[in-house]
Amino acid sequence: MMKGDKRWNHLIIVFRSILLVFFGMCMAISGMTQERTEIAAYIPHIPNLQPPVIDGILNDPVWEYSTQGRVSQMSSGWRVRINPNFDVDDPVQTGTIDGRRNNNRPEEDADASFRVWAMYDDNYLYIAVATLDYDYVNRLPSSSVNEGTWLEDSVEIFIDGNHNRVSGNVNDHPEEYATGGQFVMTSAGAIRHAEAGNPSFGNGPNDDWYAAVFDNNNVDGSNYEFRIKLSKIGNPKFGSVIGFNVAMNDADDPGANSADYQILWTGKSHNEDTYGNLEFGRRSVTAPLITAPITIDGKLDEPSWNVAGKGKGGVPYGPFEGDTIPRDLADLSFDFYVLHDANYLYVGIDVKDSEVIADSAAPGSEDGTTWYDDSAEIFIDGNHSHTPGRTGQTGFGLGGQYVITTVNAFRDNEASEVSPVLYGPDDDWYALTSLTPTGYIAEFRVLKEASMTPPDIGVIGFEIAINEDDTDPPNEKDAGYQVNWNGHPHNEASYGDLVLSGPATPICEWALY
Repeated sequence: MMKGDKRWNHLIIVFRSILLVFFGMCMAISGMTQERTEIAAYIPHIPNLQPPVIDGILNDPVWEYSTQGRVSQMSSGWRVRINPNFDVDDPVQTGTIDGRRNNNRPEEDADASFRVWAMYDDNYLYIAVATLDYDYVNRLPSSSVNEGTWLEDSVEIFIDGNHNRVSGNVNDHPEEYATGGQFVMTSAGAIRHAEAGNPSFGNGPNDDWYAAVFDNNNVDGSNYEFRIKLSKIGNPKFGSVIGFNVAMNDADDPGANSADYQILWTGKSHNEDTYGNLEFGRRSVTAPLITAPITIDGKLDEPSWNVAGKGKGGVPYGPFEGDTIPRDLADLSFDFYVLHDANYLYVGIDVKDSEVIADSAAPGSEDGTTWYDDSAEIFIDGNHSHTPGRTGQTGFGLGGQYVITTVNAFRDNEASEVSPVLYGPDDDWYALTSLTPTGYIAEFRVLKEASMTPPDIGVIGFEIAINEDDTDPPNEKDAGYQVNWNGHPHNEASYGDLVLSGPATPICEWALY
């Protein structure tokens, strides 16, 4: 090309303009990433499971298979809690507070807090919310519709079904009601759905939504169950992502004309651009079959890793466990890669961690308190049974938990119920870590014969959890959080799927000439 050729100069300008538009779109999409994500499990994924009966009792077996944890144990990583020692302006952990009357605030979890579980089938989205509240204030009768539910104890579900994140108060855009809105029930059974376009409410097959509430018999509080027809919220399917939020109004003074405050999972009520994400479907990742050897050294530098199946974790991308939230992706997040050959499963995890600390389990030690250190955990459901409960109760022959810290302390105690587990370069499993400028890399190799039943099984349950330790005192995980890929640690029913496939299909690269 000649420097003075005007035609080429014009083409370059056009090409640069296209690139600017493309990268501008990418930046806009990146900027749209919301700060919280949870996953709704697909009920038909588990054979013979029936949808929950909407009665507020939360005793249906199906709730044991939620990705958030087991309802029977009141175990859920999706929760909003209160720290009584936090500043008066910021008492809510892993959530937000709004609409406070006279600067009122919850005193403790028992005053106002909640846990959430989510599932779906081909027709409905199901949401369970368990609240704690030791003072009930209800003025509206159970027959009330579209009155002041926000003035008393109630739970609100917000849905942005088309996920377009309208800025400002969404009620200024009533066209959004066609794919979502606000669905409310008080602890006395009154409902409100005016801000969802007044859809039909009832327990019949043609009704748009239904909900029920029941007193929690074990502690002060109420359990809520919501069922919302998928056709009312834009017909999400497997892989769809919608905007979503949960709020709890708490009224403690019967003489007041408003609730004391509202606590939320994230953001603000009626503001779609502040909602979190709800992703539909148990996640799946595919591990290609390889023949070239992988050296376990914590570096992930073999060419085979370039064709690995990939996934990621972090607060914007998926679940987490804990009382506080990582500051940002640099504070704690991860990308992972999976491969397999005839004998082994390989897992590589690139962890972003702004401060790497491991001061509890001694370097190279076995079965210490690795969860107090910066560490990587992988979980395998080796017979793909999706059994609710701790994986250690199923035995190593069917999977288990494997942990490596940043000083290469390892833990396999929860993978040794049936037979002894051997750790080493030529044994049942092996893992090493290495530090990077942005955190660390953990590299695992697990023998199929020792962890999968049968060893040539095509799909296994799989989970990853990354622990964070940001303080020096031993046996203390100050921030108290862990980021996950799909579900709840030690609960096979909540794991994602890992597909052990054939060789990766090469993809031809294109180039602009």
